[in-house]
Amino acid sequence: MTEELGTKQLYVSQIAEMSFARGNVGQRHPLTDEGQKLEFANSLALCTQPITKANTADCGDERRTLRLADGTTDVTFLKQRVVSQLFGGLGLATTKALIAADSPLVKDARSFTQAYMTVSEMLFRLGQEDAAHEDCGASKSVEASVANAIELASLAPSVGLLLPTYNSDSGWLEKNTRTKQARLEDGFYGDWNPQNHQDYVSGKFPQNFSYLEGDEFDPETHGHNGSGVYIVQQPGKGLAKNEFIEATGKQSFAVTAPKMIELAELLDPTKEGRMRILLGFVDDTFHVGAGIVTKDMPVFSA
Repeated sequence: MTEELGTKQLYVSQIAEMSFARGNVGQRHPLTDEGQKLEFANSLALCTQPITKANTADCGDERRTLRLADGTTDVTFLKQRVVSQLFGGLGLATTKALIAADSPLVKDARSFTQAYMTVSEMLFRLGQEDAAHEDCGASKSVEASVANAIELASLAPSVGLLLPTYNSDSGWLEKNTRTKQARLEDGFYGDWNPQNHQDYVSGKFPQNFSYLEGDEFDPETHGHNGSGVYIVQQPGKGLAKNEFIEATGKQSFAVTAPKMIELAELLDPTKEGRMRILLGFVDDTFHVGAGIVTKDMPVFSA
């Protein structure tokens, strides 16, 4: 499963299954045998391309981007547009990671919305632009993704796949879990309004607000037809989502690990702080994904 990148080859392979997932997406187009998984992984490799805009991150949603809020509809531009991906988009994912890490940047926030606005504006001052899309499942499940906690016995091995340098003896994942639970019990997440999120990002960052291809005749999953989750590990690379869909007729969720590292390094000078933020990103990726995708959806990485 390779792609020629100059003198280098990109290898994509399945690394895990979402055994703790409980959603519906993926049941319609499963990868049922090793041959299908091999073909899917090879196509992911071919569609892993240089990022064209480095200071933002779309949601990890797998559906085709049809247009942007700034009026962009050019099919070729959208096919060639490659950005990092984090579930919920840059600002939402970073806010959740910072909250889990008990970061001083959000420690005094009285609600999730206040924390989000603080983080989005702070990221903008640091040269990062927020992003989101219409009808985002990650935005709708901010509280649910915390309330429906994955057992640590199942979560920890998955975290280790993305962060092999993480030392579980540190107890930082457990600290993050306790921090999220305490915030949940305090009602911290309860004021979040996904419509306000849409209105804010589409108004302030229209160049990064996407409208995706849905299906009005699909009330269950609204056009979600993902067959896998792709963890992009190469710095400066991302999944060319529209190109992948056009080339294969299939869809893949994606998250970009180097963007998580970049943001953690940008937002905390300490080793523990950076690692807890990274754990926050990874932990939230699995918690959001678990509520959307079907049990045992394959996870790929390169």
